[in-house]
Amino acid sequence: MLEDYHVRQAKGYTVRALKNLKSLCKLVIKGLENVENEEEAKNVKLEEKRHLGSLSLEWSEDDGTNSREDCSIILDNLEPNSILKNLKISGYVSAKIPYWIAKASVKNLISLDLRGCINWKKLPSLAEFQLLKHLRLDNLQLPSEFLLLNQLRATAAAGSMRDGNLQNSYCSSIFA
Repeated sequence: MLEDYHVRQAKGYTVRALKNLKSLCKLVIKGLENVENEEEAKNVKLEEKRHLGSLSLEWSEDDGTNSREDCSIILDNLEPNSILKNLKISGYVSAKIPYWIAKASVKNLISLDLRGCINWKKLPSLAEFQLLKHLRLDNLQLPSEFLLLNQLRATAAAGSMRDGNLQNSYCSSIFA
């Protein structure tokens, strides 16, 4: 059973190696800065992994070599199946929210963990995620506490958080 996969720029360690692994239930992909292009990311075919319930997409510490545009293109092409329950995105340097989160194609999320997405200026709309129970935001540099609180209130009002509460959620270091 493969759970943890570290992408490297070496033969046999590219993200392409995950293409035919269709029965994965949990997958952590680290080193996404080593994915060469959008075609390589698209060939992982996460949307075809019908058993994948938990996914973590991680970039290593940004040393200035990660292009914001490249990261965005890579993440857009790593769209998971709509049955995904748990999603973690870490170290993503683009300001662009992945289109598959923005359009809520992963609407069955129970847990959303965003860490180190330092260039995001806003959160995705959470109102579409009716099953969301756990939200973790860590090291996001949102413009102000007011914007976050308004979005969380709107989300609670829309009923996506049971009883208007963020149950078992953790928000830390989100304001610069």
